Amino acid sequence: MIIKKDKDYLYGYAGSTKKKNPKIQYTLKDGHKDKKTGAFSDSYLYLNNVYRIPIQNIKGILKQVSSKDLIQIQRKIQLLKNSDVHHIDLFENIEFTFEIGDIVKYNTSLYFLSKIQGDKIYGYVCSNTNGDIELKGLNLFINTDIERKIEPNPHSLKYIFNTNVNRYVNKQLKKENKEVLKLKEDVYISRNIQYYNYYPLGTILRDINTDEEIVYLFNYRKRPYCAKLKEMYNDNYSIWQYSPKYYYVEDELTLLGIKDMLEGFLSKKSRNKEVNKPFIPILEMEYKKLKKEIKKV
Repeated sequence: MIIKKDKDYLYGYAGSTKKKNPKIQYTLKDGHKDKKTGAFSDSYLYLNNVYRIPIQNIKGILKQVSSKDLIQIQRKIQLLKNSDVHHIDLFENIEFTFEIGDIVKYNTSLYFLSKIQGDKIYGYVCSNTNGDIELKGLNLFINTDIERKIEPNPHSLKYIFNTNVNRYVNKQLKKENKEVLKLKEDVYISRNIQYYNYYPLGTILRDINTDEEIVYLFNYRKRPYCAKLKEMYNDNYSIWQYSPKYYYVEDELTLLGIKDMLEGFLSKKSRNKEVNKPFIPILEMEYKKLKKEIKKV
């Protein structure tokens, strides 16, 4: 299959009627016609190498690949960034399309594409620690209560799932009961206060509308709590509720940054704040855990 040309040469991927390796091949349905019987069978393009062919050696055009196949081929190529494909860039003048089930990178976070409406794309945040749906083999979990509009770059495509996986995930997403995070090891009890960590403590989130930055603290009684980064810069430590659907993950504090933050919350001035008092046992618990982690380092 030809992907580009110059004055003297054509450049393209080799094809065959034999299967080689699912990772590097693309299947062209009924892409080969038997000269004797006239029957059609599948053929395969091998996307692991681009060959240069002198134009004078070309005898004719055998078949025109459909636009639909071209789009899928370039999606496949995008996934082979770590292979020995020489021409990894997307084809020119061919629209790149995302599909439900893709995992893409957007603003430093991974998203599972859950809905596509015209030019609007929506996705669920993916985490490698916890979430509602586990994507086995990828060490990722989908957090189905955090769906938002995203604008991924075509070069950010990470994985393409097969139909069976898509059906499984979509079935899980349609469940009415979305009481998420049935955690075991990530649920902590301190002085009869039970809480859990949806994100790692110290995760920096940004508001999609106002660009305000907050620092995630913990979830308590199914409600997420945070500190406002701007306030902490001014040594003002207060705990606030926030709505996850309006925020995306941007960065995270260092261990020393988390230590300074917790010490600020546990200072005498902060302890006396009415908004903080109910959560002091939780912050003390997190501070003890952090000191143990720092010692290991």
